[in-house]
Amino acid sequence: MDGLKISMVLISAVLLLLPGAYGLDFSMGTSNGINGASESIKLDAPLESSLVSSTEASPMSHASSMTFKGSGDYNFTETFSSLDEGEHVRLIAKMEDSKKFVHSYRIEKREMDRIRVSQSLDVDQGKMIECSTEAWNSLGQAARVGLKISSGSLNGYKSYGDATDDKVVADQEATIPANTRFSVFAEAERDISTQRSMGLMRSSMALDVKTTATVMEKKSKILNGVSKSKEKDDKD
Repeated sequence: MDGLKISMVLISAVLLLLPGAYGLDFSMGTSNGINGASESIKLDAPLESSLVSSTEASPMSHASSMTFKGSGDYNFTETFSSLDEGEHVRLIAKMEDSKKFVHSYRIEKREMDRIRVSQSLDVDQGKMIECSTEAWNSLGQAARVGLKISSGSLNGYKSYGDATDDKVVADQEATIPANTRFSVFAEAERDISTQRSMGLMRSSMALDVKTTATVMEKKSKILNGVSKSKEKDDKD
């Protein structure tokens, strides 16, 4: 078409089967000779696991995703930054001796002054399960949420961190199986003011939990919600 200008969008995807791998150091990148994007991920990976990762990049934005499936021990800790490196999100997902797990993350937005990253985690019978999300910026605003289970399963855990140059948000939600002891926490930090929320719970029924921490220029807030699970026929 005459006069049509096309912005290059680069897409790369790779599927790795990792029999016998542990302490995985995975990296991938894309480039058109002028602009490019790359990801470098380090994690402790269990034996006989699979990884699917993709990256999309354009001159003004960057997005990528990863899904990891396996069993046993797992330790993922990664910090993601905006293009101007003033905003950040950190994700943590770890457990020990799991029967089965699926962990995914996705960079939803990576722009000059914004970074938004989400993750999901499902664990079938693991120990020392821990997941958390933190978002912060150059103004000193910081929001954190997290969840821990010493022994048991975790269903449908989802969280995201969203950091801009004037606001940060960290949010999580999950279904906790019946008779599971768990703890949740949240923190909202602004200047010299810090709000914290912590709770240790156990219930005879499955529970849906949700926690949100938000920090803006003039205020911060933490919202907590716990209710009977909407999932039916919970067998745990």
